[in-house]
Amino acid sequence: MHAVLVRQGARREESLSDVIRALEEQKANARGIPPLGPYAYVVGKGERFRRCELVDGKWRRTETTRSEQPPYGFTISADVAPYYVDLLCQTYQLTDEEGKKLTQTLAQLSINKAEGIPTRRYLP
Repeated sequence: MHAVLVRQGARREESLSDVIRALEEQKANARGIPPLGPYAYVVGKGERFRRCELVDGKWRRTETTRSEQPPYGFTISADVAPYYVDLLCQTYQLTDEEGKKLTQTLAQLSINKAEGIPTRRYLP
């Protein structure tokens, strides 16, 4: 019985330590202090892309190493799941010119490596 109580106390202390560390990270982040550990960046910033072009009312999807946006369509990471690619294509096709331009802009931002904004990540 004593061993069980000791283990529970140790777990409680470990959990408390993790919570305190997470709160300290949040406070530092709010003050603009950079993280002490390595930066974490968003997944999908690789070197492979999927170019989706709307040609004569049909989608042409090609794998490429070039990140440029096509005139009619968009380029995204090749790691994006097919379901989301289909959803983006459908959205692009159904929207007006402003919506198409916005889709291209967001697609470009999603693969842009030059954003340079580090993300804090708490690792217990």
